[in-house]
Parts: sequence; C-alpha cells; structure tokens
Amino acid sequence: MNPKDHVFLDLPAKEIRQKCVMYQEELRIDPTLLNRSSEELSILEKIKLQLLHTLLANRKHLVIEDVFSELTVLEIQELLDLLYGLVRNRDRSILLFTTDESIARSPYVDHLEDAS
Repeated sequence: MNPKDHVFLDLPAKEIRQKCVMYQEELRIDPTLLNRSSEELSILEKIKLQLLHTLLANRKHLVIEDVFSELTVLEIQELLDLLYGLVRNRDRSILLFTTDESIARSPYVDHLEDAS
C-alpha cells in the first residue's frame, strides 16, 4: 500500500477533500509526500502522515511510542512542536512513551509518570 492509501484508509472522500490541505499545512507536510513510495519516506515523514490520518479520522487520543532514537535533534524538535500544537490547537490527548529523559522532562510534556 502506498502512503496515500494508508492516510486515506477508511475515510470518507468528502472529509478528506475538505480538511486534508489544512492539516497538511498544519503538520508541515509537503503535498508530494503522499505520492512517494514508503521506502522513500523518512521516519519523521511517516510519523507526519500517521498524524494526518489521525486528524482526518478525528481521533482525539494519540499514542506515540519511542521513535526519538531514530530522529535527529532537529526532527525531534519539529515533532514535539507539532504534537504540542495538536494538544493546544486541536484538543488532542497524546500519550508519549519515551526512554529519553531529556524529552520526558522537556517543556512540551505536561505530565510525567515513571513506567516502573
């Protein structure tokens, strides 16, 4: 399945057309991303497309597993900023799992629990 099919999976066409461009801009997604193959996408681009699907499906709760070790510092900063924007502007709840202490204690995290 290509990225475009994954993003639009089980979503009504009307919803997609009306909101997709707005969400792509908000998530800083290059429109050409949807037409690339999965192998051509970076980890951050794949995460952004998953976030786009979540927004289009109107899901209120997101779970982000520890992907930070696969990202550069700039990509981590961009992702945290995007996630913070979803919480603040889109009324989403995000459960973020990480083993990185600096991310867990960053200003982007408003509640911290130890998994042990």
